[in-house]
Amino acid sequence: MGARTSIIAALALAAAGFAAPAGAAELFNGSFEDILNDWAADASLFQTPGVFEHKDENGVPDGKVYTPIHGSMLGVIQAGFDTSPMFIRQTFTTKGGTFSGSAAFLAEDFIDYNDYGYVRLISGVDVIELFYRDIAGGPGVGVGAFGYTDWTSFSTVLAAGTYTLEAGVANGVDGENPSFLLVDDFRMNAVPEPTTWALMIAGFGLAGAALRRRKLSPVPIRVDRDRRR
Repeated sequence: MGARTSIIAALALAAAGFAAPAGAAELFNGSFEDILNDWAADASLFQTPGVFEHKDENGVPDGKVYTPIHGSMLGVIQAGFDTSPMFIRQTFTTKGGTFSGSAAFLAEDFIDYNDYGYVRLISGVDVIELFYRDIAGGPGVGVGAFGYTDWTSFSTVLAAGTYTLEAGVANGVDGENPSFLLVDDFRMNAVPEPTTWALMIAGFGLAGAALRRRKLSPVPIRVDRDRRR
């Protein structure tokens, strides 16, 4: 086998390590390209536009525009007309890794009524709060009347287990002027299994060895026997 063929074979082995699945798929449709497939939700108060605008207290767009973090759609959850949160949920099982996503809260109410939005992970009795914003809270939490956040990214490392992802928004007091929670790019980056690491390490090791052999190969010297002195 030539050096070039050896390098190609070794890189293919490493690529197989990257492509090898770390168990079953862990989270589906995290960017809402398939609308609400794989999610539990009230579809009447959920939309997946390509662009979403914030509006001021007169219902007029104020120039704040949101576009998707990933793909061509973003998820928009509208608060209901009572004080119960409207939410989307998905339960998934992971062998461990990093969970990440993005959210934004758009207040469409006055400060006395304190609408709020959140993203959290639930595992048994444990709750991991990934994002929380409201209207009347203090610095870093409250956005004020008809305020908003930019896209906010978050991540957390999860141990192996089963989790429920929940993202919701609620009308704080009055049941009027519902606010919005925008979500996008939820994903679970799983930890590769030992066999996957073994493939990757073996592939890169073979590629390095093939390159070293190629560098050490003797350079042929051509002798012109017909040349006269």
